[in-house]
Order: sequence, then structure tokens, then C-alpha cells
Amino acid sequence: MVLFLCLVGCAKNKKYGSIVKGHLIEGSTGVSLANVRVTLYDDAKIYAVVFSDESGVFSLTTSPLKENYYYKLSFYWDDEYPAKVITLMNVPKVYDLGNFVVYDQTNPYNYIVYGGYMIHKTLDGLYTFNEAKAACRALRDGYDDWRLPETDYLDLLADDEDLAKEIAEPGWYWTSWISNGYNINYYHGVNILSNACATTTDPNERLKVLPVRKIQ
Repeated sequence: MVLFLCLVGCAKNKKYGSIVKGHLIEGSTGVSLANVRVTLYDDAKIYAVVFSDESGVFSLTTSPLKENYYYKLSFYWDDEYPAKVITLMNVPKVYDLGNFVVYDQTNPYNYIVYGGYMIHKTLDGLYTFNEAKAACRALRDGYDDWRLPETDYLDLLADDEDLAKEIAEPGWYWTSWISNGYNINYYHGVNILSNACATTTDPNERLKVLPVRKIQ
């Protein structure tokens, strides 16, 4: 594989108001999805707090938020149950999480949400390109629309060093991108922890797989 470095883009300072909403559809055994406290915040301030309704639906309206900036969304039942926290970036005017699976921290479905995608844990083993696509399609871990991420999205994850260390393992990951030059297909991969990109002409190489699903 031929390596090349991925460059970090400059953050923008554009501001706009936003609505963050969703529908909690599952939770810890015996825990109601009504009256779950939902808080949007960052390291400096809390932007909004709401409680889900009887059916688990929540919607919060925020003050203006910065583009290319990281926010946290926490879900909390009471003092007995730990909070679930997800990361949001590039929050649009209406950020609809849709049907959102919520568990406590002991549940393996405690997915991270980042940059408009929900991130699965790394699949066990190494896969060819076609095996990687098939493995994503076959997943039924709470959802049935998992797929390989685009190269740009894995680049974005790699740029966030703390997040990269939390979600990634050493080694190369397949992306969904295929480019063509001189009638040769080039398959793209990203080493998330090293923040590096590569291409290969051999789809039978075996790389890691990090399934994602789009939520916007």
C-alpha cells in the first residue's frame, strides 16, 4: 500500500441555531424511556436541557452553535443509572437522530455518534474488500443499514486523536471509496491511529472493518 498523509482542514466559525431531536426506542431492562434527561453541552457551558416524553421522544432548541466544533449529548435516567454520552459535530439547523437506541454503559450497543454517523465497534478479524461490504450489510446490531465509511469520514475520525484512540485499533481499515486510473481500480484504506491514507489495487488484501450508519 502507498501511504500519504491526510491534512487537517481549518475550522470555520460560522454560527447558527439548531434543533436536536430523536426518539429513544430501547433502553436498559426495566428502565422507562420517558423522562430521560437530555443535555447538550461542551467543556465551557450547557446549551439546553430537556426531558423525553412518555414515548421517548425529545427535542431541544439550542443557542447558536459553531461549525466544526464538538458538542456532547448526554442521556440520564436517575442517580442509579449511568449516563450515556455521544459526540456531535457539525450540528445542522435540524439534527434528527431518528430512532435512537439508548443503553446504559454496560451494554455493547453504546454506540458513539459523530459527524452525522453512528459508529459500530471494529469487527473481529480481517476482510477482503467484498467481504468487508458483505459483513456490514449482514450486521443486525440494533440496525440493519450498516456500511463501510467513506475515506473522508475516517480521515475526520483520525483528526480527532482522543476519539481515534477510543474507537480504533492499530492497522488499516477499508473505506467504501474506489477510484480509477489508467483502467485500474484503486481501493482506499485509512490507518486511523496513524492518521494516514493509502490505496491498493488488490481488493483481496485483508484489512479491518469499522461499520457506520448515517443518521442525518
